[in-house]
Amino acid sequence: MYRFIVVVLTFLFKIVFPFKFYNKPKNIEGGAVLCFNHYKDTDFVYAFNATKRKICVIGKKEIEEIGFVRLLTKKTFSIITLNRDGSDIRAIMECTKKLKNGEILALFPEGTRNKTEDDLLPFKAGSAVFAIKGKSPIYPMMLCTRPKPFKKVKIMCGEPIYFEEYYDKKCTADDFEKCENVLRDTMLDLKKKYIELSSTKEGRKTLRSMK
Repeated sequence: MYRFIVVVLTFLFKIVFPFKFYNKPKNIEGGAVLCFNHYKDTDFVYAFNATKRKICVIGKKEIEEIGFVRLLTKKTFSIITLNRDGSDIRAIMECTKKLKNGEILALFPEGTRNKTEDDLLPFKAGSAVFAIKGKSPIYPMMLCTRPKPFKKVKIMCGEPIYFEEYYDKKCTADDFEKCENVLRDTMLDLKKKYIELSSTKEGRKTLRSMK
């Protein structure tokens, strides 16, 4: 049922907001955190298409107020809501448990939609905390073009980031901030890579070969 709903939802979504992944992970094993930048309330559709495995979306409490999201989460999808600043012990414990059980989480580190001209907003606490406590990798995924009707969104996927040196350490706020900065820099580099490749004939050929 999950895959069927994802296929139908994606088909309808792509009519207005087509998208393409580059370097999409072929096989995500065990627990993992998928991190996307955030422009629209419907960005979670990209997360559902990043892997064939079922995912749990982490989002702000307001996401449950979206009618069709509320319906889908009751029927098929899993969602965990948290405070914008990530200071939600219940959510942290729930996310950690899911990762240790081998599940996949998808979240938006910016914590809110980016309505500015900046490539990324400052990151909120969250992604590094979940990944470290759940001893799982983070997969950075960058929307390199802003979603606009009938214009294809290009999504560059990076290699998984492991913060193994922190797994068995009593981490401080500074430790988590360092890890968030690593993730943020990686995502910005993904956009730079896309711009560089799309600017030349050979680069565009390389992009077409990236599945």
